[in-house]
Amino acid sequence: LCRHGSLQDEVRLEEALLIANKRVPTGSSVMIISDFFNLSPEFERQLGILSRTCDVTLIQVNDPADKEIPVSGEIHFTDETGQELIVNTLDLQGAQLYRKLWTAKQENLMRLVRQMRTRLISLITNRPVSTDLFRGLVPTRKKTL
Repeated sequence: LCRHGSLQDEVRLEEALLIANKRVPTGSSVMIISDFFNLSPEFERQLGILSRTCDVTLIQVNDPADKEIPVSGEIHFTDETGQELIVNTLDLQGAQLYRKLWTAKQENLMRLVRQMRTRLISLITNRPVSTDLFRGLVPTRKKTL
């Protein structure tokens, strides 16, 4: 959907969804792969437009270290805007604040999934991808009595 000069260029999800809303035919199945950590109001707006005309599946990639940062001193995070966040993992209060932030972001994603009626598949980096994808993509069979 998006073409950029190098593999180093980031494509913002909002931009990709804007293009998808213009180019993807109604009734298409669309899968969006991301960590979905920084969801903007524009992302939510574009996802809402796309989910009204397409079958959207969000595939979230999670690393266990994202939820529970390992104790390793200062870790520097930078978002797509260049804003930097420094987390001192030796500081118990800082680690707790980060865990709260991660949980709030996850709750926001779950709210969005319910609101947009999209499917969410979580991939955990320390498990086989195929298992999580299979569980998320294959409908469960209901038992009949």
